[in-house]
Amino acid sequence: MGLPFGVPYTLDQAYPFVNHAVVAFGFPDILFQPNDTFKRLIERLNSSKADVVVGLLPLGHFHKGGMVDFDAEGRVHQIVEKPAQSNSRYSWCTAVWAPAFTEFMHHYLAAITHDELHDSTHNPSQQSETPLGNVIQAAVDKGLRVEAEIFVGDPYLDIGTPEDLIRAVRTFSTQTPETK
Repeated sequence: MGLPFGVPYTLDQAYPFVNHAVVAFGFPDILFQPNDTFKRLIERLNSSKADVVVGLLPLGHFHKGGMVDFDAEGRVHQIVEKPAQSNSRYSWCTAVWAPAFTEFMHHYLAAITHDELHDSTHNPSQQSETPLGNVIQAAVDKGLRVEAEIFVGDPYLDIGTPEDLIRAVRTFSTQTPETK
């Protein structure tokens, strides 16, 4: 890719193929419920005229996720990735978005890359990863409409972390086909 600085850059590689489409996004190492999550997110996207709809689940370990501040109507005001402290109970783990956000992300990442490449103090080996939550927050800051859909129930499991992988193995290895 040439720019291994996070999920947004990976997603932007598909820009020529998805720039006019609705995109449904989920992290491949996060397990979540319910099974109709994306259906509900797309329904909200279509009915609300939002540019992005994020799926929220409760998360007690705020330092592990993108914590979301939103109002009573579900309008997102702030996403903070892995904060040291948070008053929010909810983290986003899925999203759907309209072409307006795909376009925004494409130009936002191009601007970041341009600025870094033309910064005389820029050291590519010290480049930090850009979380997708930061791009969504930048979209909020620029006036794009981002809404939240809350899903109740179990928090998500990030099986990319050892403790959640162990929890997932224990949970799913003890279930019978009838309880899955």
